[in-house]
Amino acid sequence: MSLVTLFLFSLSSIAHSLDIPLVKTTSGTLQGIAQHKDVLAYLGIPYAQPPMGALRFAPPQPLVAANSSQVLDSYRSSPGCFQFTYETAFADRSTGYAESEDMLSINIWKPTHKNSSEGLPVMIFLHGGGFTSGANGMPQYSGLEFVKRERDVIFASVNYRVNLFGFPNSPALEDKNLGLLDQRLAVEWLRDNIAAFGGDPKRMVLAGHSAGSISIAYWSFTYAAEPIVKGLFEMSGQPGLIPTDDGTSWTSLANKTECANEDKTAELECMRGIPARTLKKAMSAINFLAFTDPVIGGGAPIIDNTTVFSLEGYAARRAAGNFSRIPLLVSHTTHEADAVLPFSPTIGVNTTLSSLFTMASFQCPVSAIANATASTGVPTWRYLYNGTFPEVLPYDWMRAFHGSDLQLLLGQVEGAAYEEVGEAVRELGGYMMDAVAAFVRDPEAGLEAFGWPRYEVGKESLVVLGGESKAGAEFVEPGAFDAAACEYL
Repeated sequence: MSLVTLFLFSLSSIAHSLDIPLVKTTSGTLQGIAQHKDVLAYLGIPYAQPPMGALRFAPPQPLVAANSSQVLDSYRSSPGCFQFTYETAFADRSTGYAESEDMLSINIWKPTHKNSSEGLPVMIFLHGGGFTSGANGMPQYSGLEFVKRERDVIFASVNYRVNLFGFPNSPALEDKNLGLLDQRLAVEWLRDNIAAFGGDPKRMVLAGHSAGSISIAYWSFTYAAEPIVKGLFEMSGQPGLIPTDDGTSWTSLANKTECANEDKTAELECMRGIPARTLKKAMSAINFLAFTDPVIGGGAPIIDNTTVFSLEGYAARRAAGNFSRIPLLVSHTTHEADAVLPFSPTIGVNTTLSSLFTMASFQCPVSAIANATASTGVPTWRYLYNGTFPEVLPYDWMRAFHGSDLQLLLGQVEGAAYEEVGEAVRELGGYMMDAVAAFVRDPEAGLEAFGWPRYEVGKESLVVLGGESKAGAEFVEPGAFDAAACEYL
């Protein structure tokens, strides 16, 4: 018997010995696993047909009617989409994850016991990765610690297609922002199935980090009339320069794979027939990355005036009130770019460039969206993370970098630690979990009850975490904080 077989057999034995309930869903009947005495996990749940063959580069398709008598073992996460990694301070932590095109799945963590007959609130999480990498099964996106602490919240994380597979820019395609459509279908699946896990489909909040946060910013306008969820939590990500795209990068890729054809439909069919790993190799060879040329694009969302609009289009829609007017929690860190820009392990990043990049790409867009949303009367909260705990900093020169708050929020400091974790980190992490859980339970007023004032320029309403008050929050007036950074941007 192989080690993998033995491991899965052991998980099955544990599941049945603890009498873990089967959950009937539209994807089939699921057998989960106890990851803790207080937390059950149902992992790798398919929410769409595998986007392979003729469905590669196509909008996600709902699963066909499942065989209700078949029990699916939901013990482990599915692979991630084929993807790239980048040379950043965390390159060593983002390599080696399993990849496949059959990866449209959801992970769900739920409390083992419910103290009420009412459905539980649900936090739906979209991972980051610049729309080019990431997967919901990566350890940093586990919902175990969050659910273990909060006990009355369900945590669900979504896999969606990234880079070429999620955002193909073929001239033959009508729908190109497929990864965003994946996210929508996943949320619809949760709406239709979360009650079977003890959740309330009318109490779901959509949260995301980095590219996941940008996706949510798009969501607010794309689904203004039917957002499904009752609140939005956007961490360290707002739309910036969005390419219109002219298919240039796709043509380069078609040439590289010898699929180039004046008949663009035939070209697309050729690309659908190439092995995924061959496509990945070709993408790497030509730098098929949105970051390489943000005007030409490729492998990231582009303006289609359906799922993604221009910045001017967003401004016009907001002015007309054409966005989902539901509560918003938005955030960023003080030095996001420390983990984004090229660096030297010993010298660090160019601090001036890091500050400018952080202001232009994170602080000021977050300030603008918070100000604009709050001015319409929509309940809005904004926090700034300024924690510089050496336990979770990979280098001495790093400050509150992109994603450093996520480690605390999802209780992943132990796995991310570079030295023994101190009590201050744990306390602040617990405080952040409790704050976000308050928002998930009641997006309209939960944070006010928790002690956070609604965001308003001119009042001390910007929540600062990890500053002088290591384990709690400070409240400062946002206008003064943003003025020096954003006045000329």
